[in-house]
Amino acid sequence: MQTARLNIFGKISTVTERRIGAFEDSVTTTATIAELTDAKERRSAYSKVIILAPGHYRVDVNVRDVVSGAAGFRQYSFQVPKYEDDKLATSSMILAAKLESMEGKSRVDNL
Repeated sequence: MQTARLNIFGKISTVTERRIGAFEDSVTTTATIAELTDAKERRSAYSKVIILAPGHYRVDVNVRDVVSGAAGFRQYSFQVPKYEDDKLATSSMILAAKLESMEGKSRVDNL
């Protein structure tokens, strides 16, 4: 088995350059020698959950191969939208069999 080991470092800042946070992870992937040619062309996904207040942000991501030292850099900008607390708004995911109003009900049920 061939193994690739990568270090991923990211820095999150506002568009005015105020540093909000950072993250660092090590990831690995493996492939047999027969799969190696296809594995080089394969795309992979990496995700990191970070809670941010509404606003405009930039993330700088550095990826470095631990063995060869080869590195890459990408910079992305994005906006975290502001949602009103008293209204149902769009979300990346809502998992529910039924939606109903919570008006007049306790938000925490005793089990």
